Amino acid sequence: PSSEQTTHLRIYDPAGRLVRTLEVVGGAAEWDGRDAAGRRLGAGIYFCRVVTGAGARTTKVVLLN
Repeated sequence: PSSEQTTHLRIYDPAGRLVRTLEVVGGAAEWDGRDAAGRRLGAGIYFCRVVTGAGARTTKVVLLN
């Protein structure tokens, strides 16, 4: 698929900084708790945002270590 058709899940820390972008495949994405540089992130609340042609959705997640 072209980049316009690819859906991404973006993960933000509580301060609103983007920490990781994941490609959504088959309607799902899996996050391993690491940032874009591969460093393990601390326990806490993060926000996952997905934007598609049908709209956008943000969900709060809790990362446990």
